[in-house]
Amino acid sequence: VGDAALETYAGVAKIETLSEIQGEDFSSAPMVCFTEKLGGLEDIPAGVKAVVTKSPVDLLSHIAIRARNTNVLLASVADDALWANVVAMNGEHVRCAIVDEA
Repeated sequence: VGDAALETYAGVAKIETLSEIQGEDFSSAPMVCFTEKLGGLEDIPAGVKAVVTKSPVDLLSHIAIRARNTNVLLASVADDALWANVVAMNGEHVRCAIVDEA
């Protein structure tokens, strides 16, 4: 069900804050951004395919709306052990996939 292109997001994982990379263009080398915190007002630079954060995300925040409008995956990781596994992938080519838990 759905468009497979919208279910998988791939790129090189980098630990950045979105505010540090505002105005940059990653179109030639897509990235997945891991960020500890989100302010909610950041824009998502071109070429960022997914933003994975430890922060809770307000679904009506600027960043959540931008992510939806640009088909960028925005995911929040609440589990500390899982977050440690996520940030351990810094610099690696990663693929984030949306899957059913059933």
